[in-house]
Amino acid sequence: MVSLKTQFNRQKQAFNNNPMPGIRERKHRLEQLALLIKENKQAIVQAISDDFGHRSEFETLSAEVMTTLMAINNSQKKIKHWLKTRYILAPLFLQPISSKIIYQPLGVVGIMVPWNYPLNLALNPLVDALAAGNNIMIKMSEFSPKLGFLLESLLPQYIAPEIATIINGEVEVSMEFSKLNFDLLFFTGSIPVGKMIQKTASENLTPVVLELGGKSPALIDGSFNIKTTAERLVWAKTYNSGQTCVAPDYVLVQKDYLEKLRAAIINEYNNRFPDFATNKDVTNIINIKQFNRLVSYLNEVEHAGQNIDYCQTRKDNSGKLPLTLLSGNICSLRIMKEEIFGPLLPLIAVDNMQEAIRFINERPRPLAAYAYSSNKTLHRTLETETHSGALVINDAVIHFTIENIPIGGIGNSGMGHYHGHDGFLTFSNAKPVIKRGKINPARLAYAPYDRFFHKLFLKLLLK
Repeated sequence: MVSLKTQFNRQKQAFNNNPMPGIRERKHRLEQLALLIKENKQAIVQAISDDFGHRSEFETLSAEVMTTLMAINNSQKKIKHWLKTRYILAPLFLQPISSKIIYQPLGVVGIMVPWNYPLNLALNPLVDALAAGNNIMIKMSEFSPKLGFLLESLLPQYIAPEIATIINGEVEVSMEFSKLNFDLLFFTGSIPVGKMIQKTASENLTPVVLELGGKSPALIDGSFNIKTTAERLVWAKTYNSGQTCVAPDYVLVQKDYLEKLRAAIINEYNNRFPDFATNKDVTNIINIKQFNRLVSYLNEVEHAGQNIDYCQTRKDNSGKLPLTLLSGNICSLRIMKEEIFGPLLPLIAVDNMQEAIRFINERPRPLAAYAYSSNKTLHRTLETETHSGALVINDAVIHFTIENIPIGGIGNSGMGHYHGHDGFLTFSNAKPVIKRGKINPARLAYAPYDRFFHKLFLKLLLK
């Protein structure tokens, strides 16, 4: 087996041999990636489902296949515009001089992939990196081995291994991967692992992009239709069984509407997912470790004597959990301190939206924040007085499907952005190029600095 270091060196040499791929070459690489997906769509769907135990086919096609093809199409259309040189007007006292910014590939970049959307979160950053002209190594999650090995076998048939390559392996391979001297390391995953990756990468001064998670709140003041609110919340929280980094993690609801919301959510869930345990539209919890983690939250809430409302009867042997609502005095429990990443939804009663905003601002900044409200004043307040990676009004999660807005966290939920133009910029070096000819009036400013020109120069600039 070829060592990681050997593969990295192969990528580095290939990049040094072609440090600025042209537009046609970049588009070809993207076309080949699209071809891989289209020609192997069913094998991809099956591999992901096998990794989960059962994964809704529609969820894989919509969240992974469709979104990646959209990203490729968007980049192919706009790459010429993104690569255009930017000409900058230099200050008058430096004239005559030319200054411009060109966009160069960073070099060899690493992408580390989580298990929850393993195709999307491997190939969407890859699209951005290819559009920017980089060479790429991708470390797949050890929890999605079927897809990982499928991509490892397929990718060389479409894109040369020295341009993009797939790495599989357990945790120790991931740690070794993060020690490579990449020009950028892009990590998507949990906050604790993200901290370890950043620490390891810092040994090489490797810049990192961290796409983490955290606890994304949803605020509900009752002014927006409760039935519609429940419908959209249930969709966002049950898609991929809540195993989504931007899923609503908990709800802050004005207390007068708590019971109405609870009833509406339960009714909506049962209408959408009758007999959840055998329903093909309900995705499994990825593995027993994650299943037991979620059950441990429920056990702690039950032990504390607080409220648990299962939308349907739990069947632990199914590999699935029903949407479950939790309420009462739960803010001190683990379920309100750790990212849930599953179909459990705490409902926290507040007296008003000012209290809800304080609740959010007293906690680490989330990857997304959601508000279901018809109050435009509240919308403006949330825009300016809360911090989150994204803010979505009267829906949730959908911002991930909009190609030309940046996706990324803030503070505890991550650093850096990708998607569309922002992804191109993340994987590029904006390089200033300054050129002066033979004429150089600025030489008058050279030392010694006690001449009349220097006094006049400072007087004009500092007045």
